[in-house]
Amino acid sequence: AMQRLSLRPLCDVASANQGRPRILEIACGTGRLATFIRDNHPSAEVTLVDLSPFYLEAARENDEYWRTISFPTEHSRPPPARFVQASAEALPFEDASFDAVVCVYLFHELPEVARAAVAQEMARVVAPGGVVALTDSMQRGDRPALDG
Repeated sequence: AMQRLSLRPLCDVASANQGRPRILEIACGTGRLATFIRDNHPSAEVTLVDLSPFYLEAARENDEYWRTISFPTEHSRPPPARFVQASAEALPFEDASFDAVVCVYLFHELPEVARAAVAQEMARVVAPGGVVALTDSMQRGDRPALDG
């Protein structure tokens, strides 16, 4: 449920790119959030990035399942998402190439230096006026003073 918090900010870019917002999800895992994104923005150009080829394959399968179930008639289906194996710290995209960048549950897995590098990359690839949606949870030990 917490990952759905990332959907609301995407409404701000729904009309970008003639109603086909370019949305990047970093560390997509199995692609479940991407199906939620596509439910809400079926005409979006969605790109999914993960370091793991195994997660990308699962995401590809989830995307195909979503397209088949949501659009039973093949000619009405949106094109598949684009799947890219890459590190979030070195995204292989041009500057300002996405209207929205979404990242859910990655930052608590990263050391502080890597977090800064990923945040820099997110800022680099989002277009001016675009949206960056970062959703994560604090883990015990992240901020010892708050562990209580």
